[in-house]
Amino acid sequence: MDGVSFKGADLSHAELANASTAGGDFSNANLFAANLAGADLTEANFSGAKMKRAVLNGANLSRAILRNADLREATLRNVDLTVADTQGANLSGAVYMRNADALPAPVRSVLDAHILWINSGGGAGLRADFTGMDLRGLDLTACDLSGGVFRDANLDEARLSNASLSLADFGGATLRRARLDQAVLTGANLSGADLTGADLHGSDLGMVDLRNPDGTPTGRSWPANLTGATLTAADLRGARLTGAKLAGAGFEMANLASADLRGCDEAAANLSKASLMGARRGPLDARPPRDGGGPLIAL
Repeated sequence: MDGVSFKGADLSHAELANASTAGGDFSNANLFAANLAGADLTEANFSGAKMKRAVLNGANLSRAILRNADLREATLRNVDLTVADTQGANLSGAVYMRNADALPAPVRSVLDAHILWINSGGGAGLRADFTGMDLRGLDLTACDLSGGVFRDANLDEARLSNASLSLADFGGATLRRARLDQAVLTGANLSGADLTGADLHGSDLGMVDLRNPDGTPTGRSWPANLTGATLTAADLRGARLTGAKLAGAGFEMANLASADLRGCDEAAANLSKASLMGARRGPLDARPPRDGGGPLIAL
C-alpha cells in the first residue's frame, strides 16, 4: 500500500501490522487503537492524525511526519522517533524509546537485529545476546527485548522502564539501582541476579502463557525465576510476582507494598524487614488477566 492516501479515513482498530505503507498519507485520519506494529511507514504523513492507544512497536518511521498527531498512550517500543518529525505531537502517556541515537553502535546493531527477529517471528534477524557486556547506565526505555540474553551482563543503573522483557535471560547479571518500573518480565530468568536498590514498581514478574509456533495455545505457562536473586532494598510496590520461583531470593528491606505474591513459596525466600503492606498472598486460585504488555511467546 505504498503511497496510498488514507487522508481523513476512519481506521480505528485497523489491523495493519507489518504492512508497507511507505509514503502513505494518513493526515487527519482516525487511527485510534490501530495496530501498525512492524509496519514500514517511511516518509508517511500522519499530520494531525488521531493515534491514541495505537500500537507501533517496531515500526519504521524514518522521515515520517507526525506533526500535531495525537499519540497519547500509544506504544512505540523499539521505534526511533529521532528520525521522524514529531513537532507538536502529543506523546502524553506514550511508551517510546528515549535517546536511541545515543546508544553505542554495537548495542544499536544488536537491537536492530532483534527488532527484525521479533517482527519476523524469528524468521530473520538475530535474537539479542548481550552476554557479559557492559551496559551500565544505558537508556533502553520502552525497548522490546523479549527473549533477549543478558547473562552475566552489567546493567547497573540502566534504564529499562516500560521495557518488554518476557522470557529474557538475566541469569547472574548485575542490575543494581537499575530502573525496571512498569517493565514486563513475565517468565524472565533472574536467577542469581543482583537487583539491589532496583526500581521494579509496577513491573510484571508473573507467568507467561506459551503458544506453539502456529500460534495455538499450549495451555501451559512459564513462571519468572528469581531463585537466588538479590533484591535488597528494591522497590517492588504494586509488582506482580504470581507463581514466581523465589527459592533463596533475598528481599531484605524491599518494598513489596501492594505486590501480588499469590502462588509464591514465600517460606523459601528471605523477606526479612520487607514491607508487605497490602500485598496479595496465598494460593493462586485464578490467573489474573493479561495486560497486553508483551506478545504470547511461541515455543
